[in-house]
Amino acid sequence: MGGYVTEIWQMSLSEQSAAVAKGDLSPSEIVETAISRIEQLDSKTSACVTLMAEAAVANAKSATTEIVNGRRLSPIHGLPVGLKDIFDTAGVLTAGGSKTTQNRIPDKDATSVAKLRAAGAIILAKLTTHEFAHGGPSFDLPWPPARNPWNLEHFTGGHPVVLVLPLQLVTLLLLWVQIQVVQFVDRQPTVELRDLCLRMAS
Repeated sequence: MGGYVTEIWQMSLSEQSAAVAKGDLSPSEIVETAISRIEQLDSKTSACVTLMAEAAVANAKSATTEIVNGRRLSPIHGLPVGLKDIFDTAGVLTAGGSKTTQNRIPDKDATSVAKLRAAGAIILAKLTTHEFAHGGPSFDLPWPPARNPWNLEHFTGGHPVVLVLPLQLVTLLLLWVQIQVVQFVDRQPTVELRDLCLRMAS
């Protein structure tokens, strides 16, 4: 941990990125911490539709080796990301919170997801959403609505409030993709996405 007092899951994206750059933290440590937090809290909060733990651990090991060998792709290389379950992920369930697509597995990544992967980000989990990201909580869908971690009697609400839950569970690394990044990355170079991610986490 290189003398860091803050728990890994409490660190901001920029703090984790800096720690990885200095060699004080490895992607494997960060990903394993995120998985532990999800396993600890998700039974109460219902934040995750799909936890991609096995793939994330393998990708973190690869990222750790690449970074140690001087092949760091970007400031978010090796850092875990949670995606709202409306973004296509190749070979992984993307249901949009709906019964009508509860078994849908896309064959390619959404553009935003592909660019996150190209920058070295590790897709750790697909996160709960209202049906097709519209409306409010519903109890007749395949997945229960996500709960607010600050008050489990409350739900996370719509788009702005949905930030609260993934930020708590996925080690503060949801890159606000459900609101802005998907539009941004489709018309800006990847290097600008990296800068945006760090500004958003500051």
